Amino acid sequence: MKDKVAIIGSGISGLSAAYEILKKSDKYKLTIFERNPYVGGLLGSINIDGHYIEVYYHHTFPDDDQLYILMDELGIRDKIRWETGSVGFLYNKKVYGFNTAGDMLGFPVINFFEKIRVGISVLAAKKVKSWEEYDDISAKEYIEKVWGKSIYKKLWAPLLKAKFGPNVERVSASWFIRRIQLRSHRDTKGEKLAYPEGGWQILIDRLIEEVKKLGGKIKIQEKVKKIEKKENIYQIKTEKREYEAKYIISTIPQPIFNQISPYKIPDVSYQGCLSVILTLTKRVQKYYWLNISDEDLAFSVMVEHTNFFKENPYPFHIVYLALYTEGEELTKEDIEKKREEIIASFKNTFNIRDEEIIKSFAYYSRYAGPVYETGYKRKIPPKKIVGEYIWIAGLPRSYPERSINDSISQGIEVAQEIMEDII
Repeated sequence: MKDKVAIIGSGISGLSAAYEILKKSDKYKLTIFERNPYVGGLLGSINIDGHYIEVYYHHTFPDDDQLYILMDELGIRDKIRWETGSVGFLYNKKVYGFNTAGDMLGFPVINFFEKIRVGISVLAAKKVKSWEEYDDISAKEYIEKVWGKSIYKKLWAPLLKAKFGPNVERVSASWFIRRIQLRSHRDTKGEKLAYPEGGWQILIDRLIEEVKKLGGKIKIQEKVKKIEKKENIYQIKTEKREYEAKYIISTIPQPIFNQISPYKIPDVSYQGCLSVILTLTKRVQKYYWLNISDEDLAFSVMVEHTNFFKENPYPFHIVYLALYTEGEELTKEDIEKKREEIIASFKNTFNIRDEEIIKSFAYYSRYAGPVYETGYKRKIPPKKIVGEYIWIAGLPRSYPERSINDSISQGIEVAQEIMEDII
């Protein structure tokens, strides 16, 4: 008789764990439970006129080895396209380049001596080997000490506020340092990044295909409402029926897990993210990633996806406009109102006419990511709940920065422990 494995959440961690278990052993009966009508979690996509576009923008980095190993195994590594992700900076309604030495010299936000100090500070951050040691220091404290108070005020405070809102002074220096390190694969034109031809849906589709081919089941629109334990077997109650499992892998945010499970894990604050996706008839500006320092805008991040490519592979141009929230619940009416505000702000900032916007979409995740506050390392949930056959993977354990690569690595690791039957 096969042991039953239940995976809660169909994001990249859950799919990777399922694939790892099923490809290496035939002793398990595995089911993935997903509350949404689509598979992929935060890596999920929508189909716009025959083209899959991620709901939330994603790219990867040169050292994301586990991701590329998995894609190679699935026969899709050849789909990866390496490009230079250029960066711009919106300051007082004007866009400035933020890539070359020439860009930096002409950048008006900081003076010449501050620019020199920025370069030295970036090099210092890249040399930090034990970023964990900075876990109890705030990013603000670290930046003001190493980069300088004026640089924090002019450059980093607006950017950190755009991402973390009122939590800006709680954010850990560990997160900031690791972020600098991850974003340092640069040449004179910009940052080396990867994105697959056809979008990340090709990775999701191949994992779904393999999981199903190996006997796994995926239950979409089946939200897990409660976990109980009876005679060493877990009872998993969904909105539709009850299931049994010997092993559980949870990839859902800590607050949701604590609501449905009698086994509590350390809780943390989460941010929400409203992602507005626009298709347009024209290019808006020339940079891929646009940092926003103007605090009067209705959005805090702009990614012009089609600027990533040397030649646009789509019959339209694509722009993401994101707004990070404190993690509150938003109704459909709230989302629609914010979508309209964001689009109006975008049109006013870049002089976009109504007829130049083809379509718009808005998606909101209440749990888009943890707030990486000081002391976060002590709040990371255990990989495995002591004395139980329940493992935690994915976003809850991602620190100091979340990524596709880290999520895959975690999924594989917990899968291997289940197969070793560790308790």
